[in-house]
Amino acid sequence: GNQTQAANILGINRNTLRKKIRNYQIKCKKS
Repeated sequence: GNQTQAANILGINRNTLRKKIRNYQIKCKKS
């Protein structure tokens, strides 16, 4: 129930965070 929903939300957040961090690192390296 709620636990599975929370796990899905956390998983999505982790993926988006990783993507954002990668994009941020690439921007820093280019400049």
